[in-house]
Amino acid sequence: IIYTSIFGNYDDELNQRLPEGWDWKCFNETNSLSLYSDNNRNAKRFKVLPHRYLQDYEYSIFIDGNMSVVGNVNELVEKYGIGKGHEFTGSQIRNPPKSIPKKGDFVQIWRRDGSGHSVVFMGHLDDDGDGRPDQMCYWSSQPVTNGYGLACEKSKNMTRVLVGSLD
Repeated sequence: IIYTSIFGNYDDELNQRLPEGWDWKCFNETNSLSLYSDNNRNAKRFKVLPHRYLQDYEYSIFIDGNMSVVGNVNELVEKYGIGKGHEFTGSQIRNPPKSIPKKGDFVQIWRRDGSGHSVVFMGHLDDDGDGRPDQMCYWSSQPVTNGYGLACEKSKNMTRVLVGSLD
């Protein structure tokens, strides 16, 4: 399934042209209960917890509400291994296996302040020389990168990291 989450009329749902065998779902106020007064939190609930709401699907791919699916979605699964997830929490974030994540992997970060970010992993920085990553560097789109660019942030500010490996 490919899905999005739009609450508070933030985006207009776009018509999607999906390959045979793929379903589309748009979570919104008309088909899903709003648990929070904040539309952003209502939307994020479905983005970060698809396993709770899409249990009948082997694969789930989230796209922003203002995005359209183009190209061969099946190639994401077959060639690039979408669905091979690795989750790290607590001290695991500073002690991940050396092979995970790899440059180019898709990463979802959850922060201590309740925010999160979906990024492309570029590497780690070891600030104190103890051999453990103190910062995660990634390619992303956000104000601090002035559009698309490289950013690094402290691992200690992260509570959970989900890695979608490409191989």
